[in-house]
Amino acid sequence: MREGEKVSAGTPLIRFDRDKIRAAGHPDVTVCVVTEEGSARDLQFHTGMQVREKESIVASFRNR
Repeated sequence: MREGEKVSAGTPLIRFDRDKIRAAGHPDVTVCVVTEEGSARDLQFHTGMQVREKESIVASFRNR
């Protein structure tokens, strides 16, 4: 991904090897930072769950 690149539903934003991270003694938490909400409103992150690729909703918003 490059800065400013547009994405759509299903576009992978990050990939990592969870087992390798855990084996090194680090937590396997992914941080998501939104620096500008653009036309989105009521941005909500859904946390505290195990997610499944292409099934779990991790963030939601409404367009203005």
